[in-house]
Amino acid sequence: MRVLFVAWTENILMNLAALNPGLEFRAIFTDEVEVARKNLAATNFPPDLIYPLYDLKECVKDFHYDYIICAENPWKHDFEEVLTSYDVPKEKIFSFDASLGNFMIERSLRYFKEHVAEFDMFATGISCTEVGLDVTQFKRKLFNFARSSQDLYYNFQTAKFAVSCGGGIVRLVTR
Repeated sequence: MRVLFVAWTENILMNLAALNPGLEFRAIFTDEVEVARKNLAATNFPPDLIYPLYDLKECVKDFHYDYIICAENPWKHDFEEVLTSYDVPKEKIFSFDASLGNFMIERSLRYFKEHVAEFDMFATGISCTEVGLDVTQFKRKLFNFARSSQDLYYNFQTAKFAVSCGGGIVRLVTR
């Protein structure tokens, strides 16, 4: 699948690492081209694939691609809004950010499932549990599933998942 990738330089490496390595990148658009080239030098991405964001409008017209993947940062800018103003159909635009939400949750669930025998306890909850629980202070090994603003439904779903994985779970810590 041929893709254009749009990301802020500060999170470009993390987002690229989270994407399918089988994607065929036609171009990578970012705010700081030279910094991005330097950061990507150790990867498989050729430096000539990296373009400044201001070239995006021209390139969506000239490049052949199947989809545009946007590594969003909600505090900076909405790439989808910009791309639709360039007449890119919404069904060709995918917003993605490996640092937030689903990716990190999926990654922690997968890790826990693969290493369940190593843990004696798990915790779930909101930000107080996420940042206030020091897992090194427990005599038994604890896995912390807590996330900021996680509601009771997802706390329950996470706990249900952890228990279904089996292992040596002896206690559920919630807040």
